Amino acid sequence: MRGQRDGDAARPRASSDSTEPELRLRASKRPRVALPPTYRPTRSLPLQPGEEPSGSKSTGAGRGKGKIKGKGKGRGTGEESPQRTRSRGQHTEGRARQPLSQTERKTQQKQREREKRRRLGLARQLALAVGILIAAGLVVWAVITVLHAPFFEVSTIEVVGAGPLPASDIKGLAAIPKGETTLLLNKKGVRTRLLRDPWIEAVDISRKLPRTVELHLTLRQPIAFVELEDGERWLLAADGVWLASWDTTAGIASDPQGSFPEFSVETSGLIAVTGIEGLQPTAGDKNRAAILRNALAILNGLSSSLAAEVVELQAPDVVRTSLRTKDGIEIDIGSADDIATKDKIVREVLAEQKGKVVLINVRSVEHPIWRGLSQ
Repeated sequence: MRGQRDGDAARPRASSDSTEPELRLRASKRPRVALPPTYRPTRSLPLQPGEEPSGSKSTGAGRGKGKIKGKGKGRGTGEESPQRTRSRGQHTEGRARQPLSQTERKTQQKQREREKRRRLGLARQLALAVGILIAAGLVVWAVITVLHAPFFEVSTIEVVGAGPLPASDIKGLAAIPKGETTLLLNKKGVRTRLLRDPWIEAVDISRKLPRTVELHLTLRQPIAFVELEDGERWLLAADGVWLASWDTTAGIASDPQGSFPEFSVETSGLIAVTGIEGLQPTAGDKNRAAILRNALAILNGLSSSLAAEVVELQAPDVVRTSLRTKDGIEIDIGSADDIATKDKIVREVLAEQKGKVVLINVRSVEHPIWRGLSQ
């Protein structure tokens, strides 16, 4: 027995696990007090005998002394009991709701004021944008209403500078739509339609509010009539545009396919162009024959005093182009080069040799020649 006691004394002392039943018993007898929801502890709960602070760590089986093994979740794992966890959460919430300092209150107040100003600025900008859109819509509606108002519908068309062209035909050629207002008048369209006629060289369109439109026309003037091989005669403008067929006896210009099929033309002073073959004129087309272009350049380059004396231009070709005056004087002029100098020489000879000269040759301006009756 003694040896057994000595052996028992020689054995190492058992670990602290032998005290666990006693600690478990104490923990189970510890009363659980239900705290009211509004309770806010100001200090941590006192530790019971054998408990460790909540921040301590368990390091293994050899350090399990003082470990609380309670019921429920976390048993034997070193976790806190649900009751202590709730107590810590309530304590933390209580600390978060502590009164703010004066500086913090001022900072929060400034933040709220800035946010309020920002929202107010956004609301003002939105209101301004909506107001602008509404105003723009009203303006557009008002403008459209005015532009299409019956008060401005075209009721009168005045034609200025029509010359021999019938004004009623010009109005029809302008073709201003019924119900068109003076404010929405398509000037470009009206001008394009009028310029299709070879007689009309330029158009100026103006409005006279509320209901009148004025058409100011610039007409092409015939500078000569061209006699074709079959005897037909065509009026030719100074820019080389064929205007219309012309009846010299009745003085009537006609273009069955044109805007003005027939009308009277004053042709006094027109120069006859003869001797050119192969011409096929069409109203509105521009002349492309080289001989006739040279003849037009001569006619356009003559002074008004000499042009008043000329009645015919003969142009079998460019070199043999010549003029014939009212007195039957023949002027060999050739090409239209140096037409101003040639015109001056002819006028001087006519003045110096009045009643004597019958032929003047100015094909070469360096060596002009003239011939009298006795030569």
